[in-house]
Amino acid sequence: MAEKDKEFTLSAAQLQQILEGALKAATAPNALEQKRLDEEIERERRRSILSVQLAKIEEDARWRRQNSCSHSCDSKTGASVRRGTGNWTTSGQMHGDDSCSVICQRCATLWHFSPTKDEREYILNGPGLLGFAPPAIDRCLNRDDFAVRPAPAEGVMGLTMAQGRAAVVHLRDGLGLSNRELARVFQDSIEADAFVNFMNGDDSAITPDQSNVIGNEIARYVSAEDQDNEQLKRMGFQPKPGFKEVMGFTK
Repeated sequence: MAEKDKEFTLSAAQLQQILEGALKAATAPNALEQKRLDEEIERERRRSILSVQLAKIEEDARWRRQNSCSHSCDSKTGASVRRGTGNWTTSGQMHGDDSCSVICQRCATLWHFSPTKDEREYILNGPGLLGFAPPAIDRCLNRDDFAVRPAPAEGVMGLTMAQGRAAVVHLRDGLGLSNRELARVFQDSIEADAFVNFMNGDDSAITPDQSNVIGNEIARYVSAEDQDNEQLKRMGFQPKPGFKEVMGFTK
């Protein structure tokens, strides 16, 4: 039989493999589309990292406020005093399930607990929860909020020191300040010379705790800038590159 008269047969598995290959080739992005897809994936990855780090910083800042506040003030001046002296800076409410929430009006620490019979009587027939002494943590229904300190973020805002420095530069330039002038913002935690040296590229000039102080401050500005940018977008304007852009998280 002539060569051209030979018959070729395919098994079902072979035919399926050919069809799957053809479908994959037909739907695969071209080089330009693949590049754009890779860039979008990278941008999304960076956004996710920043979101996680900002959440860590916010939680650490909440823990710091909670544990550095005495929840007490001088009855005459209102100045902060040693815990348990003066007046408690608390208020709260009783809920329908008979539980109570007490909150510090200074640091927003919340204690959610079930009052005793005597406490319930005092709350309902007395001054309520204004100036109420916070309950022991082991009585709190939200005791996990007081359990452990969140793991500190690494570097500045959990990023590389270079990225953190870029964020501080963006803040400095936006405020129209010099490095030494900006150092006043952190003067309670970082000496001016150390801050200036850090801004000039010396990562060893500040301690890990000091880098967290800087990160917490920057996080406040990032959040405020995000809100401003969203407002600009709603008004039809294109916001200028901000903190996230200078740190390399978006393009």
